[in-house]
Amino acid sequence: MSLSPSRDQEILSLNQSLLDAAVGGDWDRYSALCSPTLSCFEAETNAMLVEGLAFHRFYFPSNAQPQA
Repeated sequence: MSLSPSRDQEILSLNQSLLDAAVGGDWDRYSALCSPTLSCFEAETNAMLVEGLAFHRFYFPSNAQPQA
């Protein structure tokens, strides 16, 4: 089942923006495009469920860390 061509293009564009933010180290853009309740299984977690964006923040430049 396919969505409308304009909806398909919007999804592809948002996905590309997410990938560009990750590769470019743009935490603000990346976190804006992700749900704060994001969950995932990653190779780095040894098959453990990770919930929230904190895990992903670790992979961005240190200047993206929250200030104390």
